[in-house]
Amino acid sequence: MPFRVNQLYYIAPIENIRSIIEKGVLSHDAAQQVGHFTIYDKDVLAHRLSKLVGERSLSSYANLFFQPSNSMLFSLLKKFNPDDIIVVGVSPSILDHPAAMVTNGNAATSNTLFFPSSIRRKALKECEEALLVPSWSPEEKSRRMAECLYPDLVPPDQIRRLYVRSRESKQKVVHELDGTNFPEDNIVIEEEMFFESSRNRVLGAHLSVKSGDMFLSRMQTLTISVNCVGAMGRGQASTARHYFPDLHTKYRQLCIDGQLKLGKPYLYKQPTSRGLFDDYLTSEDEGWFLLFPTKNHFKDPASLEGIREGLNWVRDNYHCEGIKSLAVPALGCGLGWLKWRDVWPVIKDSLMGVNIPVEVYLPSQPFISDSEIL
Repeated sequence: MPFRVNQLYYIAPIENIRSIIEKGVLSHDAAQQVGHFTIYDKDVLAHRLSKLVGERSLSSYANLFFQPSNSMLFSLLKKFNPDDIIVVGVSPSILDHPAAMVTNGNAATSNTLFFPSSIRRKALKECEEALLVPSWSPEEKSRRMAECLYPDLVPPDQIRRLYVRSRESKQKVVHELDGTNFPEDNIVIEEEMFFESSRNRVLGAHLSVKSGDMFLSRMQTLTISVNCVGAMGRGQASTARHYFPDLHTKYRQLCIDGQLKLGKPYLYKQPTSRGLFDDYLTSEDEGWFLLFPTKNHFKDPASLEGIREGLNWVRDNYHCEGIKSLAVPALGCGLGWLKWRDVWPVIKDSLMGVNIPVEVYLPSQPFISDSEIL
């Protein structure tokens, strides 16, 4: 399966996060002007300060990674408290900036090549294998640190997600961002990104329950919880609206036309080539979405019976609709006010027998114990 450019990633200490959300992801030169705490190795930093990219210093670019789970993050987690490290997810649309650069490895390494982002496919093709593997060999170490270099600063409106290692870390971030407009729903616990054992309970031949960010799933079709009045203002739906404007437009039209109803999801098959996924590294059938109504009005509680009917529709129609694999959130939990203990049996009963891979993602809050995933 090809590597997806879901986002670009910046690694930072939590104590800088409020400034990052307010000012953007800064280059090293710009960060020095606002007094950011530096976590990078002094020798590595000195080398980057001395290196030129064309007529600019490497330190005048904000550096973001295509794969955050790399050797730099690994070393930082050994040096600092892992709960004090955060990974900032940035929209890949910054690659369209005419001055952005892409590397085929660690930008500070002598044999790394630099490419204009307009021909990024050449750079990424060279390091695709290293970006995909769960661990890396010494030969792949630099390639796994392939970077996007963005001049001066990445604007704050390009920041999409914040990834942390634990619930304790998330609470630290929530505290740091108190009074800002950054949505708490977009602060995601993603243990696997931080080299932790991610929760992944396999049930039956094809069904698994996972923790983490559903938008990082490799399933062909992502399920988006929605209401029937066209509002995507909060939660997972808000994330989908920002990442996929075409999906939002289609969703609103379905609601205006009265086509989206409880018990009958809508499968949006338009392949996604922009937004969350990079146009070069996606396959033809990636980017499908299942718009899944869980309530009529956004102010209503979610309907457990409506969720049951919708899941039964999926069970009865996935094959003829061409769904090859499916990611499903904890439907109706969170903003829908339903409890996992009530929703999970409905999901399991409907989807346990389907003959395609299905990933069900746990709610971020509250914590779900292993005994509740049976």
